[in-house]
Amino acid sequence: MERIPVALIRPGDNDRKVFRDAELAELAASIVAHGLAQPITVRPAPELPSCAVCGYRVAGERCDEHPAADLVVTRYEVVAGERRWRAHRLAGLSEVAALVRDLSDEAAADVMLLENLTRVDLGPMEEARAYQKRIERFGRSVADVAKAANKSPRHVQKRLGLLSLIPEVQQLIESRALPVAYAEAMIALNGWSQAAAVKALSESEGLPTLHRWRFIVGALLEKQSQTAMFDLDSFFRDQLAAADDTPSPAVAPDPRLPPMRPKVTDSTGRALLDYAEQLERDGWVEQAAGVRTALAYLVKLNYVRNV
Repeated sequence: MERIPVALIRPGDNDRKVFRDAELAELAASIVAHGLAQPITVRPAPELPSCAVCGYRVAGERCDEHPAADLVVTRYEVVAGERRWRAHRLAGLSEVAALVRDLSDEAAADVMLLENLTRVDLGPMEEARAYQKRIERFGRSVADVAKAANKSPRHVQKRLGLLSLIPEVQQLIESRALPVAYAEAMIALNGWSQAAAVKALSESEGLPTLHRWRFIVGALLEKQSQTAMFDLDSFFRDQLAAADDTPSPAVAPDPRLPPMRPKVTDSTGRALLDYAEQLERDGWVEQAAGVRTALAYLVKLNYVRNV
């Protein structure tokens, strides 16, 4: 362990983006009164100019947030303990106890994620983006990320589902106006239905019970499925028209195909899947594969929910 000047350290690529002033002030007061209970972890980094006020690396000649601030050359990057480092700066302390570790970007990302999840919980959206960042940057699977984070794959998958929500819903989650369990109930909704759910929430007197909220979401999901079913014919006609103004017999529906007879209670996805199975039973194997391909495409575009 070493004592390193606070000014020589800059933040790393932290998953946590929100640092609440009141919590930092409380931590700073505790460090001044009782000392630092656990050192931060840093890694050597290329010497780069950073802002003397916020500590962030400066790409040009001055900090965009603090244009009048001096620049200092930093030599270390925070891997774990950015809150403690910030609290030292807030308290005016010149040095911080630190463990210096030579870590790759991927190893540093693992240490940072565990630090954020075990010491002070990340917000649900920050956690979701942290998982997605590791999947995209390091080519990891959901199972790999779950193991590194000491979470279940189901937990990671549910958090990743939050990224499919519209910005208005994500903002409600980040501001703590919408509990994560309520948001998870909305993942199967498309954008229009999510907007309707937000409208219903804004018009309600206080936050409804989770049971009531799931009922509201279920009603929107049922309406969404019915609407998608009615819109399928026009959707396929539009796709054919976009491909060719005069469709050839090769792409026209085969009159010999059995008709599609969905139940009233079926979702669009379920109706298409049942139809593909019916075609296979009747020997229309290639046509069944075409229906399955169309279903996968519709799910990808969020026209229908998965089944």
